[in-house]
Amino acid sequence: MRARHRRLTEAQVIEIRRRRARGESPKALAEEFGVCREYIPVLVNGKAWSCIPI
Repeated sequence: MRARHRRLTEAQVIEIRRRRARGESPKALAEEFGVCREYIPVLVNGKAWSCIPI
């Protein structure tokens, strides 16, 4: 994804991964961060933002 289209910052991606690991639902995270629910597992599994270690 090109930087100009990104909705999330690196810090937000790290926060989403951390909170998902603690059991927070993808739906709640998606609503809070303004992304679709289906995108949360993509972030958590490193398919998006692969430049940030999991």
